[in-house]
Amino acid sequence: MNNKFYNLKTIVSIFIFLGFSNLLFAQEILLNDISTSAIKINRAQNLTNNSNSFKKKSAYKKPIPLPFFDEFIQHKNYPFSYSDMSPNDSLWINSGTLVNNSYPINSPSLGCVTLDGLADSGKVYTYVPFAFGGADTLTSHHINLQNLTANDSIYFSFFYQPEGKGDYPDVGDSLVLEYKNKRNIWIKIWGVDGFTSDPLPTNFTYVILSITDTAFLDSTFQLRFRNIATLSGNNDHWNIDYIKLNKLRTYNDVTSDFAFSNIPSHPLINYFSMPFKQFKANKTSEMASEIKCEIFNNWNQSQTIDKGCNVYDGISNDTIQKYITSSNNVNPNSFLTPTPSFNPIYTIPDTLTEINCNLRMVKQQFYFDPGGIENNENDTLNYFVKFSNYFAYDDGTAEKVYGVLGSDAKIAYEFNLNVDDTLKAVQIHFAHMNSDVSNKLFDLMIWTTIDIPNGVSDVQIQRETFLKPIYIDSINGWTTYSLDTVQALSAGKLYIGFKQLQSDYLNIGYDINNDSHAKLYYNTGLGWFQSIIPGALMMRPIFGNCVPQGTFINDIANPKINNYQLFPNPSNSSITLTTDEAIINEISIYDVVGKTRMVIQNTNNQFSNTLNIEALESGIYFLKGINFTTGKTITTKFIKE
Repeated sequence: MNNKFYNLKTIVSIFIFLGFSNLLFAQEILLNDISTSAIKINRAQNLTNNSNSFKKKSAYKKPIPLPFFDEFIQHKNYPFSYSDMSPNDSLWINSGTLVNNSYPINSPSLGCVTLDGLADSGKVYTYVPFAFGGADTLTSHHINLQNLTANDSIYFSFFYQPEGKGDYPDVGDSLVLEYKNKRNIWIKIWGVDGFTSDPLPTNFTYVILSITDTAFLDSTFQLRFRNIATLSGNNDHWNIDYIKLNKLRTYNDVTSDFAFSNIPSHPLINYFSMPFKQFKANKTSEMASEIKCEIFNNWNQSQTIDKGCNVYDGISNDTIQKYITSSNNVNPNSFLTPTPSFNPIYTIPDTLTEINCNLRMVKQQFYFDPGGIENNENDTLNYFVKFSNYFAYDDGTAEKVYGVLGSDAKIAYEFNLNVDDTLKAVQIHFAHMNSDVSNKLFDLMIWTTIDIPNGVSDVQIQRETFLKPIYIDSINGWTTYSLDTVQALSAGKLYIGFKQLQSDYLNIGYDINNDSHAKLYYNTGLGWFQSIIPGALMMRPIFGNCVPQGTFINDIANPKINNYQLFPNPSNSSITLTTDEAIINEISIYDVVGKTRMVIQNTNNQFSNTLNIEALESGIYFLKGINFTTGKTITTKFIKE
């Protein structure tokens, strides 16, 4: 995977280099934070120490005895379920942090906790431009240090990494560690600042600190990590892993453990998930030739391990295949090289157990032995491969945000059907980033062909007009847009996408851990261009009769009025609407930010088809008309001169 990330400045430079300088104000961009370092420096002058930034209070529980340890591996299942993405509540009081394996690079063990500019459930702290201050907080429950002394050699250690696969913390940003003393006062113990420029992805740094101050040696001792960050989105990432507090340690204490460091490579070569019907039709071309799995030796000495992989039906747990590979020697503080692989790939049976929404699963259980004398929880990893009723290039987690600048800009995302199927809906993940886009407007579009690069002879088969982004109040939630006409499609290429009706981008989630940019195209009026940004746009076509659970369903199933005219357009005084529909009961006019400007209702069937628009300011507007009896609607755009 290419770990080079592109910010707005980089994209502009690329377009200039390629000779497309006329696209500088209508182009694709990848975002974490559109603010500049200079702005952050100015904000930092007004920084307050928001040491009470977390809002949740803990009910008193019995103090946790030593050792206190967490490596955030959760339940050893990947992909994580939403319930697994919060830190262990028996150890932590959480406010905004996220357990994941999406942001870290070369972590000492699978899973870490990430602090950023998002609050609980993926919401922003505020949309106030450039708002800045205390963001996420990870606070331990009470830890019992009573009856200990400085001679007990108490040490606290952890690994941390700025940025990872996310956004690097800028000047003014920071990560801090604080302890609470016997007087219930939080004391800063350690901290690290942000950067003047992108440090590029780095490995984790090990920190070990002694506790000798008797003010902390109490049964109600607590520790916490906080970050100072931009509060308006998925910005300023710090990854933390392998937290350990114990007595009888030394400053040179090492971690005596092997661990899976990353998720295995995916067994599907073209998609992260796809309908089982489509998979069965062409297994050979959909399966990878091998699976690779990274293992890291955290010891300070060489070790020999055995490793293997068992494959099961993910629902019935019936065995599909088992692999045992040869023993390997691993150097200290190093990855097993070459990366272990399981080859040849296993065969997925056609009889895989099915449950709701055509869901089938394969469970790959990776293991190695021996793992270490300290912790054996990370010696086994369950990786679930899901086949449902949708195609997905992404893994369901947005590390960044994608958008296209330019009014009337379009995005098209390519998928391939191995057999005929029925398209029912489109899912989109709208991410919270810098601004609320829920009042923006777009048209959902479906094509069987796009004319690359000209954009002249596109074959559009459906268009759902006048839609708005809808935020789902959960981590990485999906908005589902049902199609008003279910599309029966033949095998071959399919393109889903949209046309945005303002120049602003729509903040669509972008998965950096998977790469499908070769399937993503954008058109800003000069034809279709293939994306140059590695990653996977979080937009999915839904097939069959079942819509996935746990999603918001935006029902746009009103039939459309196709035969109508709106003239003159542009106009400075009035517009006339003519249509084959006998009655239009209501007409609404919206501006480009979605605000209702006029509503005209037909009472007693007395409705004028000429509308006075003199009171409107000059600009672009959208008209929506509806017949209440038939449910048929008109949506169109006009310009007030």
